[in-house]
Amino acid sequence: MKIATIVGARPQFIKAAAVSRAIAAYNRPASGAPVPAPPSSSPFTPGSVSLTPATSQVAPDTHLTPATSPVAPDSACLTSAASPLTPGSACLPPSSSPLTPGSVSLKPAASRPSPEAGPLTEVLIHTGQHYDDGMSAVFFRELEIPEPQYNLGVGSGTHGRQTGQMLAAIEEVLLAEKPAWVLIYGDTNSTLAGALAAAKLHIPVAHVEAGLRSFNRRMPEEINRVVADRLSTLLLCPSQVAADNLAAEGIVKNVVITGDVMADALQFAAAKAATRSDILARLGLQPRRYLLATVHRAENTDDPDRLESIMKALIALAKEETVVLPLHPRTRKILAASLPATLMYSAAPLTSNAAPLTSNAAPLTSSAASLMYSAAPLTSNNASSLPSAAPSAATPPALSSAPSPALSPAPSPALPAATSHAPPAATPAAPPAAALRIIDPIGYFDSIALQKSARLLLTDSGGMQKEAYWLRVPCVTLRDETEWVETVASGWNILAGADHDKIMEAVRGFKAPSVHPSLYGEGKAAEKIIGAMFGEGIWS
Repeated sequence: MKIATIVGARPQFIKAAAVSRAIAAYNRPASGAPVPAPPSSSPFTPGSVSLTPATSQVAPDTHLTPATSPVAPDSACLTSAASPLTPGSACLPPSSSPLTPGSVSLKPAASRPSPEAGPLTEVLIHTGQHYDDGMSAVFFRELEIPEPQYNLGVGSGTHGRQTGQMLAAIEEVLLAEKPAWVLIYGDTNSTLAGALAAAKLHIPVAHVEAGLRSFNRRMPEEINRVVADRLSTLLLCPSQVAADNLAAEGIVKNVVITGDVMADALQFAAAKAATRSDILARLGLQPRRYLLATVHRAENTDDPDRLESIMKALIALAKEETVVLPLHPRTRKILAASLPATLMYSAAPLTSNAAPLTSNAAPLTSSAASLMYSAAPLTSNNASSLPSAAPSAATPPALSSAPSPALSPAPSPALPAATSHAPPAATPAAPPAAALRIIDPIGYFDSIALQKSARLLLTDSGGMQKEAYWLRVPCVTLRDETEWVETVASGWNILAGADHDKIMEAVRGFKAPSVHPSLYGEGKAAEKIIGAMFGEGIWS
């Protein structure tokens, strides 16, 4: 039984890794030895990781060798995009009512795969939406994701060009591989292209994170998720709120509440980060004595007024306490072109003889002189010397190089011990001068380590809003709305948008609640996703 998984952006790598591990667990018999995978039906060499040169985009006339025949619309467990699976079909048990949210039984017992019937085979298709080492390859290494059989190398571009190139290339792969399911994640252009390609070939689509809504159609992600949900055969929701959103749009069949697969990913990463990340030592940071910020959403980066307001707030906050800002390459490029002065407040380049952490991506270049103040790539063993918020010729104070605190593995992603998140109080030994420290993109383990030890997180990332909640770190969201409304209702997340004054007020006055409800499952979403696709009995 073959699954084609479509990924392209770093949040999708994190989610897909958890499901890939669940597939491997299913394929592992009681002896612990892996079940050998059947040969690929693709005419391409198994293990191939590129359809195009890594430095080029997919050309309009690029074609893969097609299979001898297209996917047949009447193949077992396939359905027309215009008519979703109905109770009583070959893929659903007879029923007089739609599936109850939370149900994971979608097939008659006789059709469930078993070890005797052969393993589940995952074909990983990387669109290349995120393509450099810091945004892509590091996640495959850290999260132990199998290398993609196909790398489409699409790269950056306008929404139409990028999505169109993905659509054409994914279609060719699906014709060659003939999967039983196409698995898509989230709300990126890779998600949309995968859904369109599969639906037009009448291949069932399973959408992880279905039903999320910001109700803001100006966001490209909102368009992508709405269209993907309409085309999907199986809608895998992280919460009851997401299922309710679908019901409000008239989608009630084949809706399954699985919990959030990022909870699975966090459980995996928290244990690893405790021994594999030393980023606090490298940056000379002390737990609870810095803020962590990220800015990458188009609604912020593509609006000069919003971006300037956010950056001014971060600069102002950095005069009071250290702000660490791992900067998305696209955000850095926009700042260098439109607001170069903001980059003058980042950390001075590090000087070290240590080799940088495995990064093969070419460094960003800019004629803007202010870029000289950006942090150099992090190195594995060096502690940094960092200046105050404004660059100065004076020698910066020495910083502590104490190792980062351990992240204790836990059976649930939301079980760290309660900690204080109040602004730092005066101490006899004064901390180093505050600064806005702009650094290169970081891997998942470093990200989790920085989040867990931060006093507070400022972000426009949906995934980091949830991670902050599970790690019990207060979050200020740099958006006017969020899909993860439960985190706001709990009191652990405040929506500040791009308003300078609201951001400052939220950061200075945030009081973490004393209660912390369990949200988005217990870290078993990946198993439920595979169970929903192939039958709930596969784990017994």
